[in-house]
Amino acid sequence: MRFRSASSSAQAKHGQIPANLRSLVRDLQAVAEGDLTVSVDGGNTAAGQAIATATNRLVEDLRGVLTDVAAGKATLGSGWREVNDVAWAMLETSETTAGRASTAAATANEVSDSMHRIAAATEELAATIREVATHASLASSVANDVSGQVVSANSTVSQLESSSREIQKVVDLISSIASQTHLLALNATIEAARAGDAGLGFTVVAGEVKALAAQTSSATTSVTRSVQTIQSGSQAAADVMNAVTDTISRVSDNQAAIAAAVEQQTATTHEIGRNTAMAAQGSSSLADNVEELVAAVRATAYAGAQARTVAGELSEIEDVLDSILTKYTFVPVEREAAVEIAASVATTENGVVSIAND
Repeated sequence: MRFRSASSSAQAKHGQIPANLRSLVRDLQAVAEGDLTVSVDGGNTAAGQAIATATNRLVEDLRGVLTDVAAGKATLGSGWREVNDVAWAMLETSETTAGRASTAAATANEVSDSMHRIAAATEELAATIREVATHASLASSVANDVSGQVVSANSTVSQLESSSREIQKVVDLISSIASQTHLLALNATIEAARAGDAGLGFTVVAGEVKALAAQTSSATTSVTRSVQTIQSGSQAAADVMNAVTDTISRVSDNQAAIAAAVEQQTATTHEIGRNTAMAAQGSSSLADNVEELVAAVRATAYAGAQARTVAGELSEIEDVLDSILTKYTFVPVEREAAVEIAASVATTENGVVSIAND
């Protein structure tokens, strides 16, 4: 602004400027208006040449500064655009990942709940199987007790059958004696009849003996029928006992097979319960990890938003620098070539942002 004021003042008083300084004033006016391509001519006066030398040095320094500003503006423009691209990629990736992570978190929680329910059901099943095993063992014990009692009863029936056979022998003997007594009584009656009146008393006795023999024979017949009934019942009972013994033996074998199967099922259920518990613990850890992932994704989204804000601020700075550079006309100062590093931003199919040097 000072250069512009001086230039305007110089134009107003152009008629008062000596001829040998007019070229210096014109060059200074051009520099003041932003033209840094001119070389200030100080004329043939010592003062003019000193002013020209200082001004040219200032212009050269200003050209260097503006050259650096232009280079910085170019780098800044490229940089904030890359930052903006990265920020957009981060936001898009975080949105995609957040959706997937939320779905995964819900699924992991459902799996965890299901695993815990399965573990509880498995524990209940194991308790039921243990109860079945207890009842099976009790049934096997009862079957063994019944089998022992049946064996004892079968032995008793056998003894009863043996005793009935012995009784039958005695009854047969009594029946034989009764038959012989009957024959003797009959012979005695015949002999008493031959003896006449002398044998009347003996005839009465022989009749009584004959009647007693008949009663004995009738009684032995009744006893024989009873003994035969006992023998028949004993045999039937023995057959039933043998059948019951066979049945109980098969039941005992089946109970043993059931006990073995239940024991194996108990071991299998225990293994299932252990694996289910481990799976439930793993699913819980997975749910926790997914929750941490969701938190990390949210942090990434926040960082992306912050990066976009920074990119916007850098864009504004670029605009300010551009407005400054447009005020000047200059030839950039040649600098040593700097090594440029270009980077490319890419988003893979799974939503991961990668930044690679080209």
